[in-house]
Amino acid sequence: FCCDAFGWSFHTQGRNINGRRLKSILYCESVSKVADSNCFSRKNIGKKIAVLASLSLFNTLQYPQITHAIGSLFEFRSQNLVLQDVSFNVPTPTIDAEVLNALFVNKCNTLRSSAGKEEIVIGFGPDAFAQPNGFMPGVSSFSMYGGHATLTLKSNALSDGTVEIYEKGNGLQYIKIGAEDIRLSKGIEKGANIKYAYGWVDLDTPGNIPVEVVVGITRDPIMIACIRVSNLQQSIQFFTETMGMSQLPFPLSRAPGSAFEPAMPKDAVYMGYSESSMGVLLKPTIKGDPPLRVGSQLNGFTVIVDDSSKSGQVKGSYSAPIASILDRLSSDAKLDEASRTILSPDGYPFIIKPFSQFSQQSTTILEPNL
Repeated sequence: FCCDAFGWSFHTQGRNINGRRLKSILYCESVSKVADSNCFSRKNIGKKIAVLASLSLFNTLQYPQITHAIGSLFEFRSQNLVLQDVSFNVPTPTIDAEVLNALFVNKCNTLRSSAGKEEIVIGFGPDAFAQPNGFMPGVSSFSMYGGHATLTLKSNALSDGTVEIYEKGNGLQYIKIGAEDIRLSKGIEKGANIKYAYGWVDLDTPGNIPVEVVVGITRDPIMIACIRVSNLQQSIQFFTETMGMSQLPFPLSRAPGSAFEPAMPKDAVYMGYSESSMGVLLKPTIKGDPPLRVGSQLNGFTVIVDDSSKSGQVKGSYSAPIASILDRLSSDAKLDEASRTILSPDGYPFIIKPFSQFSQQSTTILEPNL
């Protein structure tokens, strides 16, 4: 009943989380809360019913009417933009993909790749914004659910074997991943460079992609892209007015104050489209920092934009740069990536991809891994 009507899903865990042995985890997207098995007392159930009634869900016993959305997933019912992917230029995509898959115990999988492996898309589950056939809430693993963020690994290796070397830059600080299981020994064996491993883990992949790993529970393990900005207020204005993001609470995969997860850096600001999808952490430059260089290793951030017929109702909510790209795409679907890119004040590239194109490429796993 709860799963069908309110988008709740149950996950049975046998782990010690923050000193407690959790038996059952209830994830309720409607109230964005993770609770342990004690939440099923009569008092707490009554509180949940009151919350749901106030959200006008309890009277209808069905999802609210969707006026515009990316796909059909409940979590994205009110979104027409999603930060979906971060892409990197690396010498050998297969090596970085193998490191991350080994590090996360075969849970960070290749979703699709080009014929010559020059481009590999990896993630912790299908990225299609639709519930896979056969997915059963409370039974299927959440890794089988849709709407997962991705990392794209690209290479411009020439036919003679020559590999281009990319400048790492100092703008992207890390990609934060919150996962339930990690195997550092397997990651090291494949070539991960561990820089810090006390409480949480900071590492570089063989292609120099910086990753921060926290052992915890999240809706989607790929949580945050942290970037350094030279002018915080100017960047906030760009992400708000041009990219359509909002300032959101800093996402955590553990209890607030945990010694096993770093807190939000001082004076930093977290921006995103919703608490259900990946966001961007803006870390201001401080006195003494070297000049900011985005570098060529970071290829770009991909933002999925609803371009369906129903999105005409909300096109006024898109900024002029995004609306302009959508208009050009409507007459030229093969518009190249550079023509679909919006640069931030510091030069970070944000690539606009219409949902109609993304849905043709996205991956849906049909058979659940029970």
